[in-house]
Amino acid sequence: MFSLLSSLVGDFSEKKVITGSLVIGACLVFGGMVIKRLLRRKPSSWETLPDDIMEMIVPHLSVRDRIRLSIVCKPWSSVSTRPDIPSAPQHPWLLVPQSSPNHLSYFELSEGKIGRLELPEPVQGGWFQGSSKCWIIMVMEKDLDSTMFLVNPISGAQHQLPSLSTAPFFQKEVETARWKRYGASSFSFRLVLSTSDITSEQCMIAATFGEAETLCLCRPGDTSWSICEVLDDEECIMDLLFSAGKLYALVLSYDKDGFMSAPHTLSCGDQAVELKLVYDKVHLFVND
Repeated sequence: MFSLLSSLVGDFSEKKVITGSLVIGACLVFGGMVIKRLLRRKPSSWETLPDDIMEMIVPHLSVRDRIRLSIVCKPWSSVSTRPDIPSAPQHPWLLVPQSSPNHLSYFELSEGKIGRLELPEPVQGGWFQGSSKCWIIMVMEKDLDSTMFLVNPISGAQHQLPSLSTAPFFQKEVETARWKRYGASSFSFRLVLSTSDITSEQCMIAATFGEAETLCLCRPGDTSWSICEVLDDEECIMDLLFSAGKLYALVLSYDKDGFMSAPHTLSCGDQAVELKLVYDKVHLFVND
């Protein structure tokens, strides 16, 4: 009995050793094949980082870092310049008065440095007139042929707005000594966008020009400004704001103060927007 048990145990131990040896051998063979395949592969490149990983990284970067990222390689540039991916919260850039028609200078509060922003070639020679929804507004001054552009300071994308010649009173303005001395800065007053996505069907642009007595609207792709007469005599628009799908205008008036008008529905092409006028009274001070 004992000898039979010993024989069974011996056979089992032998089979176990043989089986273990086979498993180890198989692992070595398989492992060797995997290692050979890994060695044959080309070294991995940072350029091959999946877009979804880059999309997680970019929102944590400042605008300056996104610019740096965009010049590393084309795959990184395609993600870092996407307007639908927000940047990390940061202090605003303070633009320095423009001294060159080919670039803009700005003071960056977070780093305490003055940076330089080269303008895209098509708008070099133009002059800065303001900003809205992350787009800067540039005017190429050519008298009656003057044009206005929206420029993305990160991607360099440009979008031409309707000709200034279609804005009210522009032709008279070009003939004045004020235009010859100050150029478009004497005429362009305020311009705002409803959204930063100018490809959206909901995108609308509101502006006032000259004496700011007339409200003008357009949509991307329009060739002329739509003129809206919404003010009474001796009133002017001081500021414009799109909020929650509505357009608000701050109006300076001699006889109205501290109230908001009933909404006006304005049409621009096949789109409409609700306008509300907020009045502020002109206060006159007389010296005794």
